Amino acid sequence: HFLEEQFDFVITVCDKVAERCPVFPGDPERIHWSFEDPGIQPDAGAQRRACEHVASGLAGRLRIWMSLPEIRRRLE
Repeated sequence: HFLEEQFDFVITVCDKVAERCPVFPGDPERIHWSFEDPGIQPDAGAQRRACEHVASGLAGRLRIWMSLPEIRRRLE
């Protein structure tokens, strides 16, 4: 549980979670990056490929986001 934690940012990646995401203490900035749920794929191979796609997409978005001057300043 994270009730005692303070967050600057909350990033959601699932549309359903973004709609139901709880309120976090300190009113952090909310960011939503929509990715398809790999769990809906019909078999293990397709799920693995979908997970790899999501992981790659998240890594790319995080690299770009963390390189933004405003974000870099806040994280330092």
